[in-house]
Amino acid sequence: MTQGRVNCGGMSRSRILAVTAMFTLALTLATPAAAGAFAVEVGEHVPDDELPVLGGGKAHLLAPVRVSVFVFFRTGQEHSLDVLTRLARLEKELAGRPVRFVAVASGDEPEAEVRRLAKQAGIQMPVLLDRGDVLYGKLGVRLHPVVGIVDEGHRLAAYEPFRKVNLEARVLAQIRLLLGEIGRSELAQVLDPPSAPVDESDAVKAALQARFARKLLEAGQVEQALALAKAAAALAPQAPEPHTVLAEVLTARGDCAGAAKEQQLARAAQAKGAVLAAATLRPCPAQ
Repeated sequence: MTQGRVNCGGMSRSRILAVTAMFTLALTLATPAAAGAFAVEVGEHVPDDELPVLGGGKAHLLAPVRVSVFVFFRTGQEHSLDVLTRLARLEKELAGRPVRFVAVASGDEPEAEVRRLAKQAGIQMPVLLDRGDVLYGKLGVRLHPVVGIVDEGHRLAAYEPFRKVNLEARVLAQIRLLLGEIGRSELAQVLDPPSAPVDESDAVKAALQARFARKLLEAGQVEQALALAKAAAALAPQAPEPHTVLAEVLTARGDCAGAAKEQQLARAAQAKGAVLAAATLRPCPAQ
């Protein structure tokens, strides 16, 4: 990826804040959920293909039970192992309920690797082998792993692409809805839990700006770092970190008097109980 040069010289405070927000967002965004995991839409019928089973015999994708759950996975993939392990826990938890789990592997996968992954995950569910990827094609599977949840009428009730957080709870909630154990309001609380309040205080914003300014300084963009560090110090003058970073920038520019002043402000803020930035206050070479 080509890194563009950030020009903060002469930028307004609002513009600097916007740049900082974009930088922070780029660092903190998690992988987004897939816009669509299957060609089959929720509410549409899922084809009930009969496929070979790992170990011998054949079995249908779906079953005459209240809920059918299937997962498409790949061998040699950490996320697939993660999801299969989570589904193994659900499989045990829901034992005795009218719920059936199956896993589906591409027919191109070596059977020895499929068997190894199934054993490592601890699943008891049948593993179907999609020879020629016929079922993959019918469903338009584009992601691995992905979980499908189907009602007793063989209609797709939900699909869940891989996610690090809350996947097991989401699948369980969808199953419990189809079993009639919870209502849609309870499902919504699992699918869209209340967000924790976000601290948007000036001190937090200034700390983010200061850290971005340090990154600019480390990249050799001293003037841009100076503009952003000054903005951070102005936004939260009682916080030590912006003054610390501004002192670093001024030191890099050879402005030892300015650096000494910012170091004093950082120490004063620390004396009032604020937490000093991780970086130490370094003497200016000319001092």
